[in-house]
Amino acid sequence: MKNDTCYTFATMIDNFKDAVQELEDLNSTYQMPSDTQGYEEVWLPPDNTVRMWSVPRTTAEFLKEFVETHKPGLILELGTSSGYSTLFLAAGARTYGGKVVTIEMAQPKIDIAQKYIDKVGFTEDIEIIQGKINDVLQTWERKIDLVFLDADKLNYLEYIKRIEPYLNEGAVIIADNAIDFGHLMEDYISYMQESEAYTTEMLKLDNGLLISKKV
Repeated sequence: MKNDTCYTFATMIDNFKDAVQELEDLNSTYQMPSDTQGYEEVWLPPDNTVRMWSVPRTTAEFLKEFVETHKPGLILELGTSSGYSTLFLAAGARTYGGKVVTIEMAQPKIDIAQKYIDKVGFTEDIEIIQGKINDVLQTWERKIDLVFLDADKLNYLEYIKRIEPYLNEGAVIIADNAIDFGHLMEDYISYMQESEAYTTEMLKLDNGLLISKKV
């Protein structure tokens, strides 16, 4: 039994590495026209092209290490995309029994993410909810320990205000793209930096991570 357990663990590690590499390759090549079925109402850049928009590897590894260190019970990710950052969050959470819930509106991206979640063996560690983030959050009732924000930047503040009642004391919010797309989330950045309910710092890693802790 011990050998079987070691084999399963080793296989999971290998599958994780393979999945990460495949998703990184996909991220570098994936481009779909704006009228592709399943991507209706998805936020698009000026060139109207759908991409994966995965976080850089260094950001993903930071998220995994952060989760392993702080051990949040329930992790909420807003914006699944291909599931790249989701896998890293879950890799950290499964070391102590945490859970990742991730929300994505585009079914094609959900299909990609679920494929790799199953491949790695994280099916029990990750729950994907299909739908618009605002719609899902309107009926949200679960307490949250960590939020990873990586969706449409213009709505970061609205999303956080919807889930604030469900943040546990000490809960942490990590918002991606606070530097490269900071101009699209100025209201969110100002709110988190000026609010007495949070302590906030800017981590100048990759695209910029605004990290806020509920006090």
